[in-house]
Amino acid sequence: MNRFFYISLFLVLCSCQTGKIDQNILQGSWVVYSAMRQDRETTTLNGARFEFDQDRLVSNFMGDNQEFKFSLSQKEIIIQDEPIRFKVLELKDDHLVLSTNIKNTPFKISLRKAEKHMSH
Repeated sequence: MNRFFYISLFLVLCSCQTGKIDQNILQGSWVVYSAMRQDRETTTLNGARFEFDQDRLVSNFMGDNQEFKFSLSQKEIIIQDEPIRFKVLELKDDHLVLSTNIKNTPFKISLRKAEKHMSH
């Protein structure tokens, strides 16, 4: 019986997909409502938008709207052809927290789900 319990536990743990980003929740438009730069609050990114559509990201977090291709790897959003990675610290239906480095400066970015309206 002990062997059955441990085998069952092993199979359950192996089949869980914890630690991965739920792409269905990530999809859509998000707006920055709070950001930290080097552990200090900053308003520089407030109002910036991130719109995830399939494997495409449209965002104005670097100024003007830009379109990027991205991929997911465990808990990271990797921007293709750019040296940008976002670590997903938290992802819920209406709340997203990312961390990244911009010009060697650490940022923590909090976003909430928004209505889609970015122009491409």
